[in-house]
Amino acid sequence: MPTSRARTKGIESGATSARRNKTKSMRSALAVQDTLRALGAALKVAKHGERAALVDRAAADLSLSRASIFRKLRELGFDFARKQRADKGESGLMPAEAKTISAYLMAGTRANGKRIISIEQALADLRENGKIAAERIDSVTGDVSPLSPTTVTRKLREWGLHPDQLSRPAPHVELASLHPNHVWQIDASVCVLFYLPKRGLQVMSDKEFYKNKPQNFERIKNDRVIRYTCTDHTTGTIQVRYYTGAETGANLADFFIHCIQSKGNQQEPIHGVPFILMDDAGSANTSHLFNNLLDRLSVRHLTHAPGNPRAVGSVERAQNLVECHFESRLSIGQPVQTLDELNELAGIWARWFNGARQHSRHGHTRYGLWQTIRPEQLRIAPPREICQLLLSTRPQTRNVDDSLRISYALKGHPSRQYPVAHVPNVLVGEKLIVCINPYRMPAIHVIRKGEDGKEVLYECQPLEVNEYGYTEAAVVIGESYKALADTPADTARKDALKEAYGVTSQEEAEAKKRAKQRPFSNVDAVGYLRDSTIAAYAARKGTDMEVSSPRVEEKPWTVTKAAMEMVRRGLPMDAHRTALISEWYPAGVPESELDAIQERLSAPPHLRAVK
Repeated sequence: MPTSRARTKGIESGATSARRNKTKSMRSALAVQDTLRALGAALKVAKHGERAALVDRAAADLSLSRASIFRKLRELGFDFARKQRADKGESGLMPAEAKTISAYLMAGTRANGKRIISIEQALADLRENGKIAAERIDSVTGDVSPLSPTTVTRKLREWGLHPDQLSRPAPHVELASLHPNHVWQIDASVCVLFYLPKRGLQVMSDKEFYKNKPQNFERIKNDRVIRYTCTDHTTGTIQVRYYTGAETGANLADFFIHCIQSKGNQQEPIHGVPFILMDDAGSANTSHLFNNLLDRLSVRHLTHAPGNPRAVGSVERAQNLVECHFESRLSIGQPVQTLDELNELAGIWARWFNGARQHSRHGHTRYGLWQTIRPEQLRIAPPREICQLLLSTRPQTRNVDDSLRISYALKGHPSRQYPVAHVPNVLVGEKLIVCINPYRMPAIHVIRKGEDGKEVLYECQPLEVNEYGYTEAAVVIGESYKALADTPADTARKDALKEAYGVTSQEEAEAKKRAKQRPFSNVDAVGYLRDSTIAAYAARKGTDMEVSSPRVEEKPWTVTKAAMEMVRRGLPMDAHRTALISEWYPAGVPESELDAIQERLSAPPHLRAVK
């Protein structure tokens, strides 16, 4: 029993203790809540900068962290999330200022994309020079504060004006060609090879030829190897050849002639003259020699704008393929000694690559698709010698003779006659521009300007000459009669004659002309001028000029001639009167004195008194 009572008393004592602890814990939790509620109320009305101290004091009193304080406050319904700024989204940067900053940053961007002007420097430079303000004005206090580089950067990106955005490549359109040999693209590139006569081809190492050693480049500039690459745009067929020195018009022309010629190898079928050639605007590509060759072969030459390599993306990719798939092999095995050996190896690789590797766009081998070319699409190139001749053969002018023919001599051949009557609006005596037709020699082309301003070619075949020197177009006397068709000038001349005489037939006009009738007889070409002249002009005062009249010296007559003149005038003459003339004019008789002599001789003699 005593043991049972003691146990019962112990149980009651434990329950009481538990109740006391629970009550104490509840009181403690309520006290914490009261403290937190008081803190929440205080934080609601606290000024800016006072909240941190209140939270720190409560955390110390309650032995809680700041994060726990805010968590418990949220559990009690207090929300102390950071308020958004009233001016959120309003940076104060004007669009015009953003464009100025963007332009300044782009001006400090190098060709390789490296920017050498920071946002901070750009803002400082432009603000000091009065170009931008880039500032924010507080709507309450009126305080002015400059925008930070971070804010300016964010706005530039928001408006699409950040240099990173402006430096991205522009979108491009897909270019297509119609058939094999429709469009070729050609490009030259300096490769990592250079040629030494005693050591053969060498690869430029990065250590010896890095950008800060220009003297090493200068030492081998004439021995560097230039890679010329040509692609057929439709099939992707690659042709490649190497030259030493620099990019020149002569090297480019030689490579193009090599590409269009038949290689005489059944494993390399591509040949023929393309209809369009695309390249960049390099000095070699715009040389007179190369352009003259393209003009004579009737190849349309298109050059892309600088800085737009995508326009010739086919050949740009081909350059990379040659470098990665062919030139990478040159560092393995036996060294290449000569340029001819290098070109032979390049040909072997090109035949394998074009004939074995499938193109990702069309899924065929390049040579396989090129073989689908149709006869009208394959323009057979003239022999290499003729192509070389075309490089220096410029169009020439020839006069049209009265038979509507011109004379032209191909190099190495005698001059021949070419009829040009079929050329529109051709006139006798006119100068025509002519050049050889490389596809149908000895035919020539007459070059005229079409209505659209582009060149139009008219083919002219030479006239055959018999053993007597007459052409096939000559008319045999007594067997036939043949006249050339009227030229435009003939037609216009006949129409003008009919218009002048006011008739409708050529015969009437010719008849009136033979009858010496006046053309435009109903036109008064002078009468209307009388009525049209309506102004009358007052005489102007002038100053007399003192001009000395030159004295004319007369050649005197002889006395005998003067006496004969008196007889002709009806005055009888005798020895006495002749003697008087001689007495009066011993040095000869001036012609102006003849009237005076006649008057004196005709006067009655004076009477004298005789003593």
